[in-house]
Amino acid sequence: MKLQCVLLLVLCLLGYGYSNNMVLNLHHKYGGREGSNLSDLRAHDLRRHGRMLGAVDFPIGGTTKSTGVGLHYTKLMIGTPPKAYNVFVDTGSDIPWVHCAGCDSCPKESSLGIDLVQYDIKASSTGYWVNCYRDFCYTLYTKQYQTCGTSRHCAFEISYGEGSRTVGSYVHDYVHIDQVTGNLQTASVGGTIVFGCSSEVSGLLSTDDESSDGIIGFGQANSSFISQLTAQRKVKKIFSHCLNRNGGGILAIGQVVQPKVNSTPLEPNRRHYTVILKSIEVGGVALDTQFYGGVETIIDSGATFAYFSGWIYDPLVHKMLEKQPGLKTSFINGFKCFDYHGNVDEGFPVVTLNFMGSLNLTLYPHDYLLSFDPGVQCIALLSKGMTLLGDVALSNKLFVYDLESQTLGWTEHDCSSSIKVKDEGTGNVYTLGAHHRASSSDLRTRKRIIFIFFFIIYIFVCNILTI
Repeated sequence: MKLQCVLLLVLCLLGYGYSNNMVLNLHHKYGGREGSNLSDLRAHDLRRHGRMLGAVDFPIGGTTKSTGVGLHYTKLMIGTPPKAYNVFVDTGSDIPWVHCAGCDSCPKESSLGIDLVQYDIKASSTGYWVNCYRDFCYTLYTKQYQTCGTSRHCAFEISYGEGSRTVGSYVHDYVHIDQVTGNLQTASVGGTIVFGCSSEVSGLLSTDDESSDGIIGFGQANSSFISQLTAQRKVKKIFSHCLNRNGGGILAIGQVVQPKVNSTPLEPNRRHYTVILKSIEVGGVALDTQFYGGVETIIDSGATFAYFSGWIYDPLVHKMLEKQPGLKTSFINGFKCFDYHGNVDEGFPVVTLNFMGSLNLTLYPHDYLLSFDPGVQCIALLSKGMTLLGDVALSNKLFVYDLESQTLGWTEHDCSSSIKVKDEGTGNVYTLGAHHRASSSDLRTRKRIIFIFFFIIYIFVCNILTI
């Protein structure tokens, strides 16, 4: 009887520890905007903008740019046998990288509640260091490698504007992604990528706060994750995301056939995905501001708020509050806030951003007004020396980045539902469902409940067996 109880306990513990992780399932690092406070979100954006304006400095000449850390992360399977890494998804980053085994300065824990893992090239039978004389290394630099070093490894160094830095060498290894094979069905397929293996980090990258295992870049350069897979004919150079306001959503590579999206041209030779804003309407009335041919607007899934140049921001906010002349505003953590207890969608106007190609993006009051305290509303639009649309403007919309035709399209969509994508090999159309990875606190609560449930079963069955 005792043996049976022990076996039952083992089965219970196995059931408790089982998990099914899918590649490219999105998770918001704050569990969604409602799970955060203004100061946390503002601090995230300030750090991110410092990185956006910084440079990626290579040791021997040539420079490029990167945006740093994002809001959403996913699991990526790397190596043979494959190992899971939690990496931030960054539409502005051109270089994928993870922490390398033996990195003493890399963070060991994360406030996100995820287990941090360092990539060990010795543990992967398919991984090898990229030699500094290989073509990949030449393409990253504007002049020939003059000092290769004794290791002959192709080195990388990324320095961000707010002072963070990551240094290491490039590695070539297998990556495993989920290919859509049927309605709500996927199968793992392999490809190879070159990515940075970080042996040293400094600044904010070395802290345990909001850390991940690295970054997966969806930028336009040849070194980005999607560009490398496209070069191997594994995927089309098209990707899409649909971000849920409370975390999770859809991140897909390939052609989306449903819902249909209208598109606007991407500005050429820009570091970030940039489109042209032609005009703004507030409550159906055009904002009395001259746009002089259009304003370059960055689409950034890694930022939280929306930012407008001061000459746009001031008249825009004035017009938004025009229907409530009695409001008394004050600043909280840099945000313009006020007391309001009514239905915001009834009390404030809809804002419509009109882009080149007759493509519109709608901001409803519940998008641009955030309530972090009962009865207190804060405007999630900020004044800055550039125009940039972050999570508040992108949530609950499907965005399609068609890098083959150099267009960006979007439409309003329920990001907790599904989309339809086309299999280029067979021409079949399949349904791809949304995923929601719970926050770390939710996961811990669920694990406790599951453990208690199995333990109760164990006690109950063992009592029956001993009768």
